[in-house]
Amino acid sequence: MAIYGNTSRVSVDVSGGAITAVNIGDQDKLVIFARGDPNSGTAQTNDPTQVSGPQAAAAAFGEDTALTEAIRDAAANGVGYASIWGVMPATQSATGEAIAGGSGTLGNTPIIEDVAEITATNTTDGVEADVAFRYNDPVAEPSSEQTVHINPFEGIVEAGDSDEYEIDYKWLDWQSAFDAATGVIQEQEHGEWRVHSEAESVVADAISTVRPLRESEWKMIRVSAAAQPNTNSSATPPEAHFDATGYTDGLDNDALFLTAPERRPGSDSLVGGAVAGQMAGTSIDEPILGNALTGVTDLTQTLTVPEQTDLANSGVIPISASGSPALEDNVSTSTETDWTRDFFTARLRDQLVLTARAIGRAARGRLNNDTVETLVQERLADELIDLIEDGVLEPNTDDETRWYTNAEQDATNPKKLDISFGFSPVGVVGTVDVDMTINI
Repeated sequence: MAIYGNTSRVSVDVSGGAITAVNIGDQDKLVIFARGDPNSGTAQTNDPTQVSGPQAAAAAFGEDTALTEAIRDAAANGVGYASIWGVMPATQSATGEAIAGGSGTLGNTPIIEDVAEITATNTTDGVEADVAFRYNDPVAEPSSEQTVHINPFEGIVEAGDSDEYEIDYKWLDWQSAFDAATGVIQEQEHGEWRVHSEAESVVADAISTVRPLRESEWKMIRVSAAAQPNTNSSATPPEAHFDATGYTDGLDNDALFLTAPERRPGSDSLVGGAVAGQMAGTSIDEPILGNALTGVTDLTQTLTVPEQTDLANSGVIPISASGSPALEDNVSTSTETDWTRDFFTARLRDQLVLTARAIGRAARGRLNNDTVETLVQERLADELIDLIEDGVLEPNTDDETRWYTNAEQDATNPKKLDISFGFSPVGVVGTVDVDMTINI
């Protein structure tokens, strides 16, 4: 189905000196960053590109590439192709990077996890060694002197001897791809960035790129990605797995959502496109908690219920693999405890922030019987009441204030308006308090 107009923007109609309508787009834009093949597709690297369907995705980004697969998964999970942009990071190469004494760290991480893209040469003996991936830190030395272990996320290299080595490998320039896509989701719009990577360092760069867009440009972008595996499975060869009790990361942001495990069996193929489809394609008045991932039949690792709880307590949304894989939580990576910082609440917060800004800016200079402050308070209250009537927010009671609105001229700058509001999503503990200042 074709989608016409800007369906992710929050705006206000003004007529005759009054606000006549608040227009809240209910369709998230979705930007997916993943590896493609510019040599077999029409799209260029670092160029956000829309496609019209599954065959067009293959024609643009290459058949059987991670980006094409992720776009198709997203579409199967609720996002129209008209709302999806794909971005291919450019592939970079390193040649002859030295590893002294059989142990060291590569200079560009994460590396592309494909043994066909890596050459490890024992320069002491003048022979080529086999490469095997390991996902824990520290990385154990291989038992064979003809093998080199590499952690693809951290770039840690361990050989079975103390010889000199040179490594040829490839990596993706993720930051340039992020920089190229900052204009897809525009001012007064909301949407999702899906980073098709498990590397913590890449995810950290993505949220660092998004943070100023949210704070200064009114682009309410939320980021999702796979959590970084931290151990090896018992399979031969070992696969990337999660030690849920030992999992930690350095990510802390209520607009960032990690999921795990994401690998399909026997490969490094991720199911993140399906996750992104659920996040961007589910209606704002519906939670994603418990949603099954359409088109996903199996995962490399099956988490027990205690393991799912451990990951959720660490700020990672666990994906169950018993039956149809499904999202078993919707937590963000935030460590704040003042309100429940889950996906459902964060999405509501972002939309209401844009709504408050649109109302405030539309009210500036209005000739009304009420003051601008009162007009903004009342019109924002109308939007909250609509959500209460829809069963999304809790109403006030005689004993408890569950929502409120307030607007007043900034004490230090008459050209600014201070707006504050609070809301309480149904089933969520705590009232979300928002304070914002807009130019009027």
